[in-house]
Amino acid sequence: MGHKQISHVLRQMKQVFSGKELQRLGMESGQCRRFRKVTPQRLALSLIQSLGEGKVETLADLQREFNRMHGLNVRYKPFHKQLSRESFPAFMRSLCTRLMSKLSGRVLNFSPDSPFSRFSHIILHDGSSFALKSCLREAFPGRFSETSPAAVELHVSMELLSELPQSVTLTPDTDAEVNHLPEASSIAGGLLLADRMFFIKRYLADIARQGGHYVVKTKGTLNPVIRRATRADGSEIRSWRGRCLKEVSGSLRRYHQLDLEVCWEGRDYTLDARLVVTWNRKENRPRYLVTNLPRTEFSLEQVCDAYRLRWQVELLFKVCQCESMHHFYWCLFPDCDNACSQQK
Repeated sequence: MGHKQISHVLRQMKQVFSGKELQRLGMESGQCRRFRKVTPQRLALSLIQSLGEGKVETLADLQREFNRMHGLNVRYKPFHKQLSRESFPAFMRSLCTRLMSKLSGRVLNFSPDSPFSRFSHIILHDGSSFALKSCLREAFPGRFSETSPAAVELHVSMELLSELPQSVTLTPDTDAEVNHLPEASSIAGGLLLADRMFFIKRYLADIARQGGHYVVKTKGTLNPVIRRATRADGSEIRSWRGRCLKEVSGSLRRYHQLDLEVCWEGRDYTLDARLVVTWNRKENRPRYLVTNLPRTEFSLEQVCDAYRLRWQVELLFKVCQCESMHHFYWCLFPDCDNACSQQK
């Protein structure tokens, strides 16, 4: 990294963590009313330092790091009082939003001749469940009450080109993932990559209507009308025109790859899309990808390659496992520290 780049990063960091701006966030969220020793800036810096090292086991560890970092002698009770405020989650959410918006940058680019270079943003969306200690079952009920009575669902929309989350929502595990999809209008000019759980025909039709594109995996229970069926060599299977997918499903195994133009008709939507079908030899069944990427610009192989990029959000979830989830609920429910210790 050159001298100019280092100077630029330093300026960014000073702006992001300026006392004036963090004071404003503290006042707006209700976290800070009077400025004493535990100011919004000091609290934010010490929490990032503590949780970033991954060595936090109790709230007392956060207090000790706060005092060490700022050369203070704040006792446990007043420090704990700051974390137990109802406004504390709102303050941390505002801080996280500020960090993501100010420190983001483009880290991935497609070559100018790639059809994917047309997209201003590529959104990866998914959710993942994490089990918590059972003392949190009332606040965060899990879907599997016997094995995980307390659990959370982490809903993430991640922007691929900057490799940064656009939105992060933590809910009880019983909350449906489809309730936290990005707005269809936010995909305009971009591309959405999502798993089969998010194959919602009305939602995808809305994305297309507002100028966005998508590649979504689907289950094998779909049954659209086939407008046109194309083999891997580009030749058409004319006998499939106007037939439903289930009528020809027994013939899918004969073809290694198929590119279908299909249509779904609903009460208040019409979804015209491409259905890319490839044969999964390991599982001995077809795999389906639905997309509205035009066949004249994006080949069948490019659609499959695009969907593989969705794995980046799965890597993000792996980072959030283990100690990271403990940090989440300690920040949200500091009063559970003693209860969790007694339960061990």
